[in-house]
Amino acid sequence: MKHNLLGAVSTMAFGAALGLIGSTGANAALTCSPGATNTVGSFTCFENLTGPASSTPVIGTIAVDKFQNLAASGFTWNLTQVAYGGSGFVAGSGTITNTGSVSATGQFQTPVTLSFTAGTGAPSNFLTTPLDTTIFAQSLPVTLAPGQSTPFSYSGTLNSATRTVTSSLAGFIGVGTFNADVTEQLGIGGFVSNPSGNFNGTVATNGTSGLGIVYSFNTTANSTGVPEPASLALLGAGLAGLGAVRRRRNKA
Repeated sequence: MKHNLLGAVSTMAFGAALGLIGSTGANAALTCSPGATNTVGSFTCFENLTGPASSTPVIGTIAVDKFQNLAASGFTWNLTQVAYGGSGFVAGSGTITNTGSVSATGQFQTPVTLSFTAGTGAPSNFLTTPLDTTIFAQSLPVTLAPGQSTPFSYSGTLNSATRTVTSSLAGFIGVGTFNADVTEQLGIGGFVSNPSGNFNGTVATNGTSGLGIVYSFNTTANSTGVPEPASLALLGAGLAGLGAVRRRRNKA
């Protein structure tokens, strides 16, 4: 089988220079485990962030909330791990035409790559290497007589591996956000047919992306103002002594 590159409309989606879309994803508030504010133990805060959506190629940013100490008075949150992973979805549709002189069987197919990189304000150990994932998307095969056309569609889901950071977490802590840059684009693909060279057509493609992040932490009780058992015993003895002195004074 031989790849036929698409016509003028789809060639732009198959390896043209990427243009900035300038879209910023919606930023949801962190959702934390119930009881995490005033209960000693291990908990998590997480959020699922939606990135830009548009015709491919997709380029934009996702604003990620930093981890804040929102523990109740007398308690502290201690960040122990940051885990994150990306996802995306691509869908396209168009028309396949048999431009040959004999019947042919084939389909539309293309690789799709989703990539996340560190953006403005990101911690130095966030996405030290790009978080990439690639799928091979294709439509269902069709058989067409010479000159015959038919609509087609395809879709695919992209899920990247999860990464974790367990040390040097100071850059993830604070007020505000940092950015993850995201791109989603088609690779070199097109229409394939047997006999080869018989299929051509057009395609319009749209993509979406998202990033999930999980902050793992421990809630601890502050030691300030919490007497140790020995201190409590000394306090009891002192109060008892004070009571004895008062009784002697009353007798006098």
